[in-house]
Amino acid sequence: MQWARWKTAGWIVGAVGLLLGAGAPAQDGPALSAERYVRYGFSVQNTTDQLLSEAELWVCTPLPLAAQQRLKEWKTSPAFTDERVDCLGNHLVRFSFRNLPPYAVSIVTVEATLEMGETQPSAVVDPAAWLKAEPLFEHTDEAFDQLAPAFAGDPPEQAAREIYDWVRGHVQDGPYDGTDRGARYALLNRKGDCTEFAALYVALCRRAGIPARGMGGYVVARNTTLNPATYHNWAEILLDGRWQVVDPHAGVFLDRQNQYVGVRILGVSDSPLENFSRFRYRGAGLKVVMNP
Repeated sequence: MQWARWKTAGWIVGAVGLLLGAGAPAQDGPALSAERYVRYGFSVQNTTDQLLSEAELWVCTPLPLAAQQRLKEWKTSPAFTDERVDCLGNHLVRFSFRNLPPYAVSIVTVEATLEMGETQPSAVVDPAAWLKAEPLFEHTDEAFDQLAPAFAGDPPEQAAREIYDWVRGHVQDGPYDGTDRGARYALLNRKGDCTEFAALYVALCRRAGIPARGMGGYVVARNTTLNPATYHNWAEILLDGRWQVVDPHAGVFLDRQNQYVGVRILGVSDSPLENFSRFRYRGAGLKVVMNP
């Protein structure tokens, strides 16, 4: 196992800043208050009785630079063969496998040390990027005019709270569904899991002129191994130049922000994951699962 290049982590943070229109956190901002170690792994299996000559696996690392976290150190085992930062700022690494024997299982592990703290200033150049309607956040659909209140976006924090209270009061928690059904579904059906709660909240904020984005990751209060069953979606809104956590599904409004470990910003992107949320693999007869 080998630590990923520290200089690589530095250029990733810089690249993410450029992609998001954000510089490094301001020097006079609040200090990041704690370190958090997380790890997670995948079992990569050739399910056939034939030699698998070539296969690949793409996975997300924790976000290099987010409102409440900074990727300090990270490593993978085995070594990754490629890495990419997509247009939203997500960081992905690729593992390549050659000549995987019949029924063989290979283990892939990602480990990371994060600096966690309260939200940091973010010099966002173009908030309009986080106001547009897109898949999952379809706030220009006529259903919003018919079924959702027109929230005034000023003052933003008050409007954000009113939207939070409305989503909490009008959407019922449903059983987990691996399909990302989006804001329109949540509005029409008034039910959903954390994904639909977050999507509807983001859509209503964007409709009110409050920049917002959907996030994927884990709620982590201590050093831990990340569990696939605890993958979670929440929202972040831009207030006073800072991304702030709002989690209407869990009842969190601008609170406990240093417990939210982001691994993916949701939205239309050029990510090699395409529509997959956490990882994607390719290979005839290949099966990949995230380990508990």
